Amino acid sequence: MIKDLQVTLYEVFGYLIPGIVNLTGLAVLFLAMFLPSTEVILDLHTGELWVAFLLTAYVAGHMAQAIANTIERRLKPVEQTVIESTSSDRFPQSLVDACKAKAQELTAADLGSAAPRWLYRVCDDAVVRSGKIGEREIFVYREGFYRGMFISLIMMAVGCFALCVRLFFATGLRLRMDKAHWDVTRAQLVFFAMVAGTWSYLSYRRYRRFGEYRTTQALIGFLTVKEPKKETGSSEKKGE
Repeated sequence: MIKDLQVTLYEVFGYLIPGIVNLTGLAVLFLAMFLPSTEVILDLHTGELWVAFLLTAYVAGHMAQAIANTIERRLKPVEQTVIESTSSDRFPQSLVDACKAKAQELTAADLGSAAPRWLYRVCDDAVVRSGKIGEREIFVYREGFYRGMFISLIMMAVGCFALCVRLFFATGLRLRMDKAHWDVTRAQLVFFAMVAGTWSYLSYRRYRRFGEYRTTQALIGFLTVKEPKKETGSSEKKGE
């Protein structure tokens, strides 16, 4: 039922906010491609339009995450970056070996040759089941936020650049923000495109960074979570 509907931080930061940026970028690209009028006025007048915009933005956020997932499959997984890194500040190999040994003890499965992502999933699942998740939720929703913004800002940069080209070749085309009384120029669109492109790169870096935080937190948490001790005394008495 609707009264049981819960909105998580990931719904807002992982889908809605990146979706607003993604939808705005799509709107700008649409203006550049399909509106040949001499004047375009941008404004949302009614509450109904705002509700429709936010709902569509939420869907656009899901689509941005879907695109990011497709790109992610072609990149080196964050878990592999953490576990198999050769840099000086790499995650200690001794802790990785300890995680594998403990996972094998608990699951009776040999994870020595398994992909790093599976070792992470086993560790993360154990931490979640223990209830001692620490800052896991923060890392997850911030990773999702920056991953979605990475794709959405690319769309914004593409849209601004395309509209700049449109204004350059279309004679007499005018883009106006009505309530702000602001005429958007080609130079301003170039500036917006450069800012969006730069922020997209920075969002990608932040997305990978929080993925590393998420992975290391799961591995360390797995080692520090203690299994509840089995009560053998009562069972021995029953057997007597």
